[in-house]
Amino acid sequence: MTQKQARKTEQILKSRGVYKPYVSMDGAVLFVESYPLTAVVTSGAVDPEMGPFQCVKITDCSLPRIGQDAVVSTDRVFLGQDLLGRVAALLASFHTAAHSRAEQQDYDSIRRNS
Repeated sequence: MTQKQARKTEQILKSRGVYKPYVSMDGAVLFVESYPLTAVVTSGAVDPEMGPFQCVKITDCSLPRIGQDAVVSTDRVFLGQDLLGRVAALLASFHTAAHSRAEQQDYDSIRRNS
């Protein structure tokens, strides 16, 4: 993915309600970061009835700090469906709670270390 493609993807995600998206790619894996959430998009397999799909995993970096699993959601997006739309919807749906939890954790950390 070129920088131009990444910026264009970020603009699309931002227009769909994603908070400060940052897009990167490592090999065939697409990462969409929107602090404290990250969407990881990998190519999946082929469903015999529906066809090929991509896997979307949403993680929240604030959850392991309180002893919970970082994976918030997983989903399949089949060929022909709107991948960026689904990623944007998932990130937006979890963002409010995750962001407020992360901000509180950061505030508590600063207060403890002062």
